[in-house]
Amino acid sequence: MSYAEPTTHDLKCWPEYFEAVADGRKSFELREDDRGYLEGDTLLLREYNPNTNTYTGREIRRLVTYILRSTHFNPIGFGLRRQYVVMGLAPVWVSVEEQLPEVQGYGISAAVLAVENTGAQVIVSYDHRWKRWIGLDYEPHITYWQHLGPLPGTNPVQENREL
Repeated sequence: MSYAEPTTHDLKCWPEYFEAVADGRKSFELREDDRGYLEGDTLLLREYNPNTNTYTGREIRRLVTYILRSTHFNPIGFGLRRQYVVMGLAPVWVSVEEQLPEVQGYGISAAVLAVENTGAQVIVSYDHRWKRWIGLDYEPHITYWQHLGPLPGTNPVQENREL
């Protein structure tokens, strides 16, 4: 058995499908199986407007967690056509320290990386008394945050929280 390094696949995604992935309603992707997709790969979904033939600038990264190919089905023709694949998707989580080292200069120790509806990365304080949006010109929708340590001068209880 050979091991392949995970690949990032840069893909066009029409607005209605992009929105469904962004807001969490769509946790799968149906694609032509022409790129050798593997579990562990990352999809970089770039919103593309087919009416204007332009990218909108919005993008989301999703991890491929499962792959369903036509070979999984009965050979008499039920299920997917042979050239297509269905991929199970999950958000891509990256630690704040790895992705955003510049936040350390702000003394943020109780911080979290969140994935929100445009795929941008966000830093949020533990106690919600203040928020710092790094490099964003809008307030994102937070889907998850995790306490990584106390803010200076505080002694909060450590927990994870789904929002």
